[in-house]
Amino acid sequence: MSGERDEFDSTFDLAGQAEAREEAAKAREQYEHQLDTDYMWMMQHNAGRRIVWDIIAPMWRISFTGVDGDTNFREGERNVALRVWARLLRVTPTLAHKLLEENQS
Repeated sequence: MSGERDEFDSTFDLAGQAEAREEAAKAREQYEHQLDTDYMWMMQHNAGRRIVWDIIAPMWRISFTGVDGDTNFREGERNVALRVWARLLRVTPTLAHKLLEENQS
């Protein structure tokens, strides 16, 4: 019977749930920091900027094609490009500007 009580107590352990949320938030913060560092590293290299440009180039393309599936796919590409671009502007705005300058046509 005490086993059932322990299981019940752990389900409603508010302090334990708060601690788990704090640990998850800390892990997410560490992940985000590492990702920011990785973006900065990638943007410092010509090859990295070429790869990033390949990912964000659809951001400037018109998504509408007249075919629902194609338009939806292009909007998905654009969404990814916008997320990457937003992070670049936040993490390394100078190199984001350099990326644009390198790819003006």
